[in-house]
Order: sequence, then structure tokens, then C-alpha cells
Amino acid sequence: MKVDTTGTDLHYTSGRRLCDWYRQPLGQLLAQCEHQALDDVIGELFGYQQLTIASPWDYDYRNKGRIQYQYHLGLGSMRVRDMDIVGAAEALPIMTDSVDLLVLPHLLERSDDPHQVLREANRCLVSGGHLIIFGFNPFSLWGGWRKLVSWRGLAPWNKRFYSVFRVKDWLSLLGFDVLQEQRMFYRPPINHEPIMRYLGVMEKIAWPLPTATYMLLAQKRDISFTPIKPTWARVPGMLPTGLVEPSTRGMQRKGIVDE
Repeated sequence: MKVDTTGTDLHYTSGRRLCDWYRQPLGQLLAQCEHQALDDVIGELFGYQQLTIASPWDYDYRNKGRIQYQYHLGLGSMRVRDMDIVGAAEALPIMTDSVDLLVLPHLLERSDDPHQVLREANRCLVSGGHLIIFGFNPFSLWGGWRKLVSWRGLAPWNKRFYSVFRVKDWLSLLGFDVLQEQRMFYRPPINHEPIMRYLGVMEKIAWPLPTATYMLLAQKRDISFTPIKPTWARVPGMLPTGLVEPSTRGMQRKGIVDE
């Protein structure tokens, strides 16, 4: 049976453009701020399984915190060197209640259905698991610039920005508690390294302007239930850690199509 990868190929193209943008001077400076924020949060979290979906950064997620296993899921049908799994964010090939930490770096902007992305995140996370979301702030100089140049189709301006208030509302409806909100990068969207270095003082004095991006740390609420004795059965096709669901939920592992 062939797997339809058209949607994931579009995600791959969009993600590739964003990856290229993060290698430009402006993107590199922003990535430094976002990496530092992520390092600070991950270092305080515990768990067994961590999954990052379609990271646009050149960032090593391995051994960053106290979570035992780290995986990276890519979007698209093409083989990517640093991806462990390939699939669709709206239909994750991941077992229900199997992930302790899920990281979505600027993924909602790249999805045509951000609500479904969050529903899938909720499904995959264990009760009490953590979700980290990075997003661009539409109520900022960056959001204003996006309105002027989005027609050009260039990343990151070619996608819709979702406000931190809207994302927090979505999370609340799904049963998440937002534990931390961090806003970062006061500098304007000027892709000129000497000027941006000069404007670095804006970060130090907390310039009274809206920031370019934000990070949210949310936790899936615990669900009380009456335990029952499980019926154990062998589930074929899983990774040793039991993370990947043995199905074709919009996925290809290492570029292999199930037939």
C-alpha cells in the first residue's frame, strides 16, 4: 500500500526554506537566543522519551537534559541525515501516551492545521508530560514586516504567525497548563550582521518593544483513573523503546514506504 506523502513533501519544502533562513545572519542570532531558552528549560525536565518535530535549527538535541532517549521526527518523504523518523505532524506515527517531552520549534506556523498538530501532541504525550512551543510574534516589528513581504513567499514571512494568547487558549482547551512563557529577541528584522550586532544592546536593556519570538512550556494535566489489570500482548514493529507506532499514520521510516 502506497502512502500519500504529498502533504509531507510540502511541509518538507517549507521547513527547508526556514532552515536556510536560520543560516543567515539574522536567523543565526535569533537561533542563539532560542537555543539558550531551550537549554535552560530542558535541563530542568525529567523523563524517558523526548521527541522534537521538524527542527529548523542546527541544534544537537542529544544529551541536552535528563531525558533518556531523544528522537527527531522530520516532515517529508525524503531521507534526512539527522532524522530518526519521517512522518506528518497532523498524523504522528507515534504511540499514544508514549512521549514525556515534545518540542515544536516554529511548527504551528508551518502547518495548515495547527489545531490538529496540537491534538496529536496531546495524544502522544503521557499524563503530566511537557510540551515546548516556539512561535513568531505577530504583534511585533516582525509581524508588521511579514504583512509587507509575505507575498514574496520567503521564509519565515510566508507563513501565518500565531499570537501567544491564541496558542495559550488552544492549549487550555486541550487540557494543558502553561507553566512558563518567555519572550525573546527585541531586535528588528534587519538581515545585516554588523547592524544587528550593534543593536545587541537592545537585548541587554530589555527595550520596550514587542519581541520577535516566544517560547511556551506547557504540561498535560494528570487524569485520574481507576487502574485495571492490563492484558499484555506483543506489539510487533516497534523500536526497542516502544516509541514508534506500527502503522502508516502518514509516515515513512528512513524513507521506506510500506507496501
